[in-house]
Parts: sequence; C-alpha cells; structure tokens
Amino acid sequence: ETLRAAGLRVDVIPGVTAACAAAAALGIPLTHRDVARSLHFVTGHGKDGTVPGQDWPLLASGEGTIAAYMASRTLPVVAARLLAAGMDPATPALAVENASRPNQRHLAGTINDLPARLVAEAFGGPTLVLIGAVAAMAAPAAADAAARDAAA
Repeated sequence: ETLRAAGLRVDVIPGVTAACAAAAALGIPLTHRDVARSLHFVTGHGKDGTVPGQDWPLLASGEGTIAAYMASRTLPVVAARLLAAGMDPATPALAVENASRPNQRHLAGTINDLPARLVAEAFGGPTLVLIGAVAAMAAPAAADAAARDAAA
C-alpha cells in the first residue's frame, strides 16, 4: 500500500507460505482426515504488537491446525487465550524458526509448556507456531529426515 501510494510499481510474486514450508521441511501435514479437518492462518501480533482478536472458541476446539505467524513473543498471550477458551493444555504445539532456511530449527511441546520453552531456547527469529494434533507428528518426521541427511 505504501509503495503504491508513493507511485511505485508493485509486483506480487506467488510463493509458498511459511506454514506450508515449515510443514514440508518437517515432513508433516497441515491437515489430516483423522485429527485436523481445517487449517487456520492467524497472526501472532498486530501492527501495534498486541495479540489481535480472534474467534478463540473456534480455534480452541481442537478440530484443526492453527498456524500462528510472528507468534514467538506473544505466544504466552495466544496460549492463555486458547486455554481460557477451552483448549486442552496437552494440545501439541510446534515452533519453527526460520522455516525452510539452512538455519531452521524447531521446538516441539504443548500449548501449555511451549511459551516458556521458546524463551528458554532464545527463539528470536521469524517464528511460526503450529498448534494442533499434527504438530505431534513432527518428532518422528524430523528424526527420519535427520537420518536421511546423515546417510547422504
């Protein structure tokens, strides 16, 4: 918007979203017919740095996957709102920093413990948080990928 307002040409080039890149890099699906029938892309913080309003009861239902963008610093608030809306504290959650880049790293946990663990592990780069049952599939998939890389 700012560039167009300044009279500059803007070209939008289609690409792969961070959620798709993170899931592909870890070998996990974003949806799964048995445990995640929907996918919700949400922002972890608004322009002012606070967590924007969401349909927390819908997101907390546990029937889909939540892909929270830019959520590393606000994950404590996001998690608190999901838990207050009824999400099971044992719901799997997975943070992926620098998705699909050589310095990608991930941290798996639950919606209840991941916020504190992100701080302890100093996740500060661009971080996507996947919340839902599919996040639990990352550990075996990541181990398989590491074994393939070691064998190559």
